[in-house]
Amino acid sequence: MQTKTAIKIVLGVATVASFTWLYFDRSFEPVITSLVTFVAFIGSLSVENKINANEPINQHVSSTRIQPPIWTEYIKVGAETGIPLLATSAKIQYRIWSDYDNIPLLIRIASDNEAKFVQEASGPSGVVDLLLTENQTFYVSLSNPHLKFEISIVGFSY
Repeated sequence: MQTKTAIKIVLGVATVASFTWLYFDRSFEPVITSLVTFVAFIGSLSVENKINANEPINQHVSSTRIQPPIWTEYIKVGAETGIPLLATSAKIQYRIWSDYDNIPLLIRIASDNEAKFVQEASGPSGVVDLLLTENQTFYVSLSNPHLKFEISIVGFSY
């Protein structure tokens, strides 16, 4: 509170001084205007820093900071009902979500457990075209164990 009062006093004195100089000699007008602007800017910075300095430094950091991906192991998905035996590729629709806002919505869909052919996608939903190397099977990995997901087959080709 003392900082705000001091800044108001300095700004008041600078304003009175500028009007006095302007009344007697207009040649100092640019100098006084620049001085008043500079003092006001420095004063606003110091008030802002004092206000922010009073807040705890770790307040809401963990709930707002985006977490880095912690990739899960690949989960085998059997798609016998959605993909015919001789299909060579499939269109796979995914939907991912989380109860936490700071977890990135990333998914990897692979054709085998070694991820030789893998597609990485981001966002709450999407469609991935995947080349199948194992019959009626593909693998899914999520960017965080807390993510939930749904997978469906929307198309295939021979």
